[in-house]
Amino acid sequence: MATKTSEFEFPIKSVKTSTILVADNISKTYRLGRVDVPVLKGASLEVKEGEWIAVLGSSGSGKSTLLHLLGDLDTADAKGGKVSFNGQSLAEMSRKERDQYRNQSIGFVFQFYHLLPELNVIDNGLLPSFVKASMNPSWFRLARWVGAILVGLTASTLYVSLLSAPIWASLDISQLLWWKERLFVIVILLLVALGSGVIAAGLGTFLCLEVQSLLFRKSASYKEMHKHAVQLLESFGLGHRLKHKPSELSGGERQRVAIARALVNNPKVLLADEPTGNLDEKTGAEILDLIAKQHSNGLTIVMVTHDPAIAIRADRVVHLHDGRIVEK
Repeated sequence: MATKTSEFEFPIKSVKTSTILVADNISKTYRLGRVDVPVLKGASLEVKEGEWIAVLGSSGSGKSTLLHLLGDLDTADAKGGKVSFNGQSLAEMSRKERDQYRNQSIGFVFQFYHLLPELNVIDNGLLPSFVKASMNPSWFRLARWVGAILVGLTASTLYVSLLSAPIWASLDISQLLWWKERLFVIVILLLVALGSGVIAAGLGTFLCLEVQSLLFRKSASYKEMHKHAVQLLESFGLGHRLKHKPSELSGGERQRVAIARALVNNPKVLLADEPTGNLDEKTGAEILDLIAKQHSNGLTIVMVTHDPAIAIRADRVVHLHDGRIVEK
């Protein structure tokens, strides 16, 4: 990887203010078969707002695990410390608050891009915005489910009423053990009602979501998000690639899309996991310049790497050794 900074880099060191993200004595153990494998053993890290921290460590040292815990993609051991954002423990947040934290406060950049192959560049870049827009109020989700249940009940009632008449008419009750036959018919009708209701409820939910998606794409908020994503992608040199699929892009272009996706919701912290590890030296340097520019604009960054030449681009370098953070 490149050791020199390019002429396009913005090496402005941010002014450190308040603490924004803290890992406090966190531990993480994985179970492999019958063996417990401890990866993090009480790692602690304090990240200041506007700071760029590089976590340097060898392959398998737990760097990715640390990022996953900071980003709430994974949880620490039961008594394995805590992660806090702006002074609030992630473990004490509600499920909705944690969803919002991952979607709006944190941006993720991975080594292998993780773009959806069936979507073009602009739709991949918009994915976090779509998720944000789908976080409807509780009353809206409740109304949608109530509507789906009503559709299911109505459909099952109609279906059973149409089916039951010929069934009852065909039975000669005088020739049958009434309780066995009636029980059998009742069970069949209940199963039919349940099946038709579930199918109708599923179709009702699907229809509701499709209508919601259509209305959203016609809304002013979608147009604003789309405009913002296009501007971001264009600023990354991808204006001519907006309609292309990931398979039609180079590695560097895919990583640019991944970074734009991570930044589209204007997160407070960018978590980057070996962002240049899958790129050649020249392309990797360009990606680092891009990250450096975002940092110069005030973005807080935690980046893990095994390459000291990349780590020195950060404001501060810490080392992950034997499951713990060591500052040298």
